[in-house]
Amino acid sequence: MSLWRKLIGRKDTDDSINFIGKPNDNAHDASKYAIVDVEVGWKDHKIHDIGALRYDDAIYHGASVTELVGFLNDVDYICGHNIIHHDAKYLFGDKQPNWILVDTLYMSPLLFPDDKVRELVSNSYRLVAQKYR
Repeated sequence: MSLWRKLIGRKDTDDSINFIGKPNDNAHDASKYAIVDVEVGWKDHKIHDIGALRYDDAIYHGASVTELVGFLNDVDYICGHNIIHHDAKYLFGDKQPNWILVDTLYMSPLLFPDDKVRELVSNSYRLVAQKYR
């Protein structure tokens, strides 16, 4: 999978390329985005806190997925750090999200190349910088 496909949440299938989120109908407005972060409990695996910042500077802070969905009503893109492989499963479960997901996890090494090596630790989304041996 290419870096660009990871960034915009696309996944390859045998017969076509599908987005994680809305299908690519070229009707999306890149200026309608939100940045979302979800805090999930280590032991209970439940959402404890959600923070979101929308393109119009509106802020959501709470723990209700239903309220977050209402907040994101007119958004086309949701950006988040490890949103595709972590946050989305807690926010949407098995349902197809209504937004195109943009994952900043894959941008981090490009933006901060001096942080030598990054790896996912203990199946969490926490990144740890390690030095080369």
